[in-house]
Amino acid sequence: MTKASRLLRLLGWTSLGALIVCGLLAALLIHQLPADGIRLSIDGETWNFPALGAGHWLGVTLVLLAVVALLVIALPVALLLSVGVPLVVLLLVLAGTVLATVVALAVGLSPLVALGFLAWGAWRLLVRRPAPPAATIEA
Repeated sequence: MTKASRLLRLLGWTSLGALIVCGLLAALLIHQLPADGIRLSIDGETWNFPALGAGHWLGVTLVLLAVVALLVIALPVALLLSVGVPLVVLLLVLAGTVLATVVALAVGLSPLVALGFLAWGAWRLLVRRPAPPAATIEA
């Protein structure tokens, strides 16, 4: 197992633990609300909310689960589609541009390359190579 995979595994388990702790803290905060109702005052205006029953708590719990599912599933998918796909398209366009440039240069410079190969072949034919030394037999 490589260090990178160990690090990713550690980060994954740490993130999962943090998510569970945050969920438990949110549930604790919600369940610590007063049982006789809530009074909220903002800028001198006061709103009175009635006490929450068992059905209300079930609804709050389901909403919290939906929010967590949204953050865990939908947010990464939205980021992937909004950032990842355009980056892949941009990289493909750049790769296609570089490939087209290389092909155009190869086609345009091919006569020079052919002349270079012809000159190299002629030079190899005209240059004399020294003869290999003859083997002598000693008695």
